[in-house]
Amino acid sequence: MMEATVQNEARLEEARVLVELGELTQAEAEVAAILEESADDLDTLRLFSKIKHMRGQLSLALACYAQLQARGTAPGESARLHLESMLRMAQDPERGAGEFLAVGQRLVQKPAAYLALEEAFRMYVARRPHEARAVCRRAAARYRERDPEVYRLSVLADAWISELSGDLEAACAALEQLGRERGFEADLDRVTTLVGLYELIGTRDKLEAAVNICRFLERSFGPRFVAGRLALLERRLGREAEARRYEERHLAAYRRWMHRPTFTEVVRVAARRLLPLERLRSMSFVEGEMPESVTPDERAIARTLVGDVAEAGRILASNVEVLDFKCRANLATLMEGESDRAVWLCLQALRSDPGDPHLGGWLLDVQARSPRNDIAEVLRERPIASRVLAELEIAVKTAPADARVWRRLATFFGLQPGGRAQQIQFDDRAVALELA
Repeated sequence: MMEATVQNEARLEEARVLVELGELTQAEAEVAAILEESADDLDTLRLFSKIKHMRGQLSLALACYAQLQARGTAPGESARLHLESMLRMAQDPERGAGEFLAVGQRLVQKPAAYLALEEAFRMYVARRPHEARAVCRRAAARYRERDPEVYRLSVLADAWISELSGDLEAACAALEQLGRERGFEADLDRVTTLVGLYELIGTRDKLEAAVNICRFLERSFGPRFVAGRLALLERRLGREAEARRYEERHLAAYRRWMHRPTFTEVVRVAARRLLPLERLRSMSFVEGEMPESVTPDERAIARTLVGDVAEAGRILASNVEVLDFKCRANLATLMEGESDRAVWLCLQALRSDPGDPHLGGWLLDVQARSPRNDIAEVLRERPIASRVLAELEIAVKTAPADARVWRRLATFFGLQPGGRAQQIQFDDRAVALELA
C-alpha cells in the first residue's frame, strides 16, 4: 500500500511538470492511470479537471469541479453556504416557499427548526431585521439542549443578520458568547466568521484577535486558506516583514493548489525522463534552491537550469558510472541542444527504454529538422520501432488534434521501408491541423 502511494505521488509529480510544459497528452495519461487506482484522490481529480479545462473540454472540466465541490468545502464555509441558501429562498419565495422541498421526484418535509430560520430570513428580506434576530434567538433557545447543530446554526444566523444589518458589535457578541460554551470554542464556522467581523471593525485589538484566529487555522489546515489574509492583517498592523513572509507563503500554497510544480519537482522529474528543452528553459519558479540530499544527476540538472553549465558539465563528466543514460541524455540536451553527444546519449537511452514517449518524440523531431543516419538506423530496428509506434498511436488517440504527433508519425513512417504513402498521408493531416 505504501509503495503504491509513493508511486502515485511520483506520477502526479510528473503530471504536474508535463502540464506546465504543455505536454497535456502524457499528463492526462498519467492522471487517468492514478484515478483508475484511486478514484477518491481529490488532488489528482483537481489536476484532471485543470487538464480538461486547458484542452477546452469544458463540460468535463465543470463536471470534475462539481464533484470536487460536492466532496468538500473550505474550512468554516459549510454553515455560511447553508445560511446563504436560506437567504436565497427567502428572496425567491416561489422557489422556496412552503413546508416541503423537492428532492428528485419526491417531496420532503422541512424540519421545523429550518422553517423557523427561513422565517427569520423572510423577515430580514422584508426589512424587519430586529424581528428576524428575535426569531433566531428563540430558535437557539428552543434547541440549545435538544439539538446542538440547530442551536449553532441559529446563533450563526443571528450573527449574520446582525452583520448584514450593520450591527457588527452585536454580531461579534453573539459569536463570542457561543465560543464560551463547551464544544463551540474551536468551531470553524464561528471563528472564520469572527475573522471577517474583526477585519470590518478594524481596531487594533480586533485585528490582533483576527491574527490569532488565522494562526490557529494555519496550524490546523495549512497556509492556503489563511496566508493571504494574514498578510493583509499584518500589513494593517504595520508589520511589513511579517506581511511579506505571509505573502510568500500564500503564493507558494496557491501555486501548489493550482498544481504549479516547484523547482525541486521539475529537477526530480527531469532526472527520470527526457523533457522538452525549449519549454523547460522558459519555466519560471518562485524558488531556485534544492534540498541538500540530492543525487548527482539532480544536482547537475539543477545547475543547468539556473545557468551554471560549467558546474553541470563537471558533474556530468565525473559521474559517468553514477548517472544513467536517460539522465545523461537529458543533461546533454539541456546543455548542448541537438549535439552529436546528445543524440548518441538519447539513442542509447531509447535502446534501454524504447517505450519512453519523450525520447522517441525528441529524436523524431531532430530527424525531421536535420536527418541523421544514426537516428534512422535505430528507429528501423524492429523491437524499438514497434514500441515507438505504439506510443505514437496512443498519443494520436489521446490528442487527435495535435499536429506535432502527426508530424512525428510522418517522420517515423518516412524512415520505414514502404512507408512513403503513410508519410504523405500523415504530413497532409498535420498541415490541415496547423492551418485549422
